[in-house]
Amino acid sequence: MRFLMTLVFFYCITSFAAYALPADEMRQVDVKYVEQLSDKKFDPIRNKFPIVPKSEASLPMLSDSSKITPNQKKALEAYQAWGKDYVSELKGIFDRYVPQQSENIEWRYQESMRLIADIYSGKITWGDFNKQWSLIGPEYSRRVIATNVQIQQQQVAARNQQIQAQNQQATLERNKKIQYCQSLIQSMQINCPKQLYGTGSPGLDLYNMSSNFNPAGSFECGRAQSAYNMNCQ
Repeated sequence: MRFLMTLVFFYCITSFAAYALPADEMRQVDVKYVEQLSDKKFDPIRNKFPIVPKSEASLPMLSDSSKITPNQKKALEAYQAWGKDYVSELKGIFDRYVPQQSENIEWRYQESMRLIADIYSGKITWGDFNKQWSLIGPEYSRRVIATNVQIQQQQVAARNQQIQAQNQQATLERNKKIQYCQSLIQSMQINCPKQLYGTGSPGLDLYNMSSNFNPAGSFECGRAQSAYNMNCQ
């Protein structure tokens, strides 16, 4: 159960800081449950394993060859109920903000429960309990880091996909514009009148312009020129 405390102070704040968990919300949960540990009902196990945040098992704890007593069992039951509520509230925060890490929190909780069941049943000594618990922390840390790397990789992949989609859309729009402008050029080549004046003869120029005037073509010519000037220049 020590992980319930160490989890918050070492991993929930540091390992997940990059994902902007609300510090105030985390702090409120910490304070709420840490204060509860001052209750005298935890006294029988207070010196058997570290229940205070950031603390580690002392040499006497690691070498303790005693097994659990009836009074310690009662205190451990209370500690288990306390830890269950703590983890539930803590897990709720991560479910909202970093759901990928909830599985790691659950893993560490279950590993802790396994050890608590062993000490509670008298299967192991307190020293064995503390030694085995010291192996859970590093594995949990490895899992947290691996999950963080996976989250970052997923974020990078999602961003790359977004950029690729944006580039594809930009290319599509650019090609559509090129095709559109080319169609306007073709329309102007077909409908806009050729140079029919400048012959040196005003009368011939007037004749050429009037005889080749095409109202429909002139309209299409003007429309194409206007659209080209507006969209393709």
